Parts: sequence; C-alpha cells; structure tokens
Amino acid sequence: MKLDGIQLDLNDLVYEPREDTFMFIDTLKDEPIGSILEIGSGSGAIILSLAAHSPGQFYVATDLNYLAALQTQQNSIKNGLSINCVATSYAFPFRYKGLPETIVFNPPYLPSDPPTDKFLTPEDRLALIGGDKGYESLIKAIDLLSFKTLYSMVSSLAVGISKFKQMLKERGINVIILDEKKFSFETLWLVKLVKINVI
Repeated sequence: MKLDGIQLDLNDLVYEPREDTFMFIDTLKDEPIGSILEIGSGSGAIILSLAAHSPGQFYVATDLNYLAALQTQQNSIKNGLSINCVATSYAFPFRYKGLPETIVFNPPYLPSDPPTDKFLTPEDRLALIGGDKGYESLIKAIDLLSFKTLYSMVSSLAVGISKFKQMLKERGINVIILDEKKFSFETLWLVKLVKINVI
C-alpha cells in the first residue's frame, strides 16, 4: 500500500490505515511537531509520514502488539527512515523525562460491547476497544505520560466533544479540535491536547 509517498507492507494482524489514520496524516503536516513519541503505531503510517516530511528529528514508536511494532520497524527500513520501535504498553520501559514532549496517539476508542466483542480477534480488541466507555485508554495515557502536546482521536461513540473538553479541563488540559469527520454512525474529532501552564 502506498500512502502519502510512503510504501507500507501490511499484516492482517495489525491495524491497517483507515479514515482516522488519514485524518492524522493530512492534518499533522501543518503542525510544527518536531520530535515525537507515537503510541500505538500500528503499521507505522502516521509516524513514517511525519518522519518523511520532517527528517532529522527523534522518533519513537511503541505498540502493545509485537507484530505492529515489528511492522513499523520493517516499514521504516523499507522507506529509509529512522524510527525507534519498541513493543510495549504506552511507554513503560522509558524514563519519561527523556522522551519527546509531543505525543501522537490514535487510541482504541470504541466502547466495549460484549455480545460483539467476542467475535473480535485479540489483535482487533487491542486496536479497537478503548474500555467500557471507549475513552479509558486515552485518559490513561493523559494521566500517565509527561507531555506538552498530545494529538489524539475522539469518537462520538465513546463521548461527546463537550463532555470530553470538560473532563480534560478538570485535568488542566485545553482541547483544540483540528479536524472533524461525520459518518452515518459516528463523528470523529482529531484533537490537540495542550497542558495549561507547562513551560
């Protein structure tokens, strides 16, 4: 698959680029990002696109799915890009103070639905289900990680954007909507989360 000038090899057990991926790639080109940490890199489409447009920065990609971390690494080599890939949850092996202060996280954002979840593979559950309400994975990242700016995705299937903004305001974080896509069954918001009063 070729995407934004990047050649991607795909794996059936790894989250493939979809509409949310395209939103990240199209929108983040215009953001002054610099070095980044991407959590949940999947095939590597987002971080590879960013690295191709801004070479010479420090890029770290993690994914809980070992096959996804491996896929990102292999795709980075295929495209001649330097990405540091680790199979882990969030960024647990690292001292957070040494990581980039800008994070990209396309989280699993669908709420759990036990009657249908049982038909998903373990890999699909990792990639799609964000918790009972859908946004728990993102909130965990926000509470856990040290960052100045975090780019992420919010789905109306999990939470309304007004409620989400209020939740984040209580954590000292401003929510800026960068892009919005409406579908028959949900609305997706690409958001920029900025910690208030972080120097």
